[in-house]
Amino acid sequence: MASIKLILRTHQEDATGQSPLFIRIIKDRKTEFLTTGVKLKASEWDEEKQEVKKSHPDSDRMNAALMQKIADTEGHVADIKMKSNSTINNFLTMRPIFVSSYVKECWTAHQQQNAVEKVKEAYLRLRKTGVPNVSIVIPAYNEEENIIQTLYSLSHNETDKAVEIVVVNNNSKDNTEALVKSMGVKCILETKQGITAARNAGLAVAEGNYILNADADTIYPKEWVAEMTKPLDLNEKVTLVYGRFAFIPTGNTWRIIYFFYEYVADFSRFIRMHKKDEAVNVYGFNSGYRRMQGIAVDGYDHPKGKNEDGWLAVKLREKGFGVLHQVTNNKALVWTSDRRIHIDGGLWKALYPRLKRVLFGKKVERKDL
Repeated sequence: MASIKLILRTHQEDATGQSPLFIRIIKDRKTEFLTTGVKLKASEWDEEKQEVKKSHPDSDRMNAALMQKIADTEGHVADIKMKSNSTINNFLTMRPIFVSSYVKECWTAHQQQNAVEKVKEAYLRLRKTGVPNVSIVIPAYNEEENIIQTLYSLSHNETDKAVEIVVVNNNSKDNTEALVKSMGVKCILETKQGITAARNAGLAVAEGNYILNADADTIYPKEWVAEMTKPLDLNEKVTLVYGRFAFIPTGNTWRIIYFFYEYVADFSRFIRMHKKDEAVNVYGFNSGYRRMQGIAVDGYDHPKGKNEDGWLAVKLREKGFGVLHQVTNNKALVWTSDRRIHIDGGLWKALYPRLKRVLFGKKVERKDL
């Protein structure tokens, strides 16, 4: 059973003597706080009765609003329970063993004749006319070798929504910006170096109701936009969606090896979700949220030592906008180069800490949040 209670945080009292009122949820020995947006003086709050005292001039309206927030929170807890019950099924969703012909086509798009023109034509169909429904934001730094493949995959997405793509050039020294513009895609310059500044710059100019985060070295399936926005369309209690990814072998490692490695990684994320925080599983190259909600929490700004993608998820949830939702359908599974694994020292170095955590409960230092 979950415990839900209103808590006046008097230790956060401001200069006017008012303190913020939060909803505290305790479930499975985990504590979560949701803001109510209400501030009160300690003398105005009845802790035992869990209500604003009658001496407050607006007590009736405020108590009615707080009762509604408690009811909404109970629905939030029910969503979490339902999601927890389906987590195993999500974990067992079959991953692709082989790289599909479409992913291979996108991966080699830069080798095709007239690749730039093909992207330009496809993007016009994707963009449609008028104000876009979806904005895909892609930070890029020296991605001349990869950006055609990524934009090829995104521009060939099949969706009824009008979609704009915004590439944020983060001081590239190569031909990234000129190449993007030659394909008819919007490209802006962000001179402050870093992924956080780049993502915030993209959010600032985006026009879509939904923001989808993408990376410049990743391949996106044709149904990616449709599958990632579907939960946001269908459920207002979902504030952020995130998906899964798979590796494209570029060296001597067989795809079947990565297939098994990805299952170990999935199980590691499953453990982290329940022992730490689901937000650690949110990655910036496959996630999405409502633009106005992102702006309301100051975008990707985060404390030192935290990451911009997971921290955004935490802020959206703690603001009370809703729950996080993992999209497990393979139609939303994205494909990325295994260069990250090689940079980190190879497959065994990437696998070893996950095996330690799963088999022996050994804590591996990570600063996703």
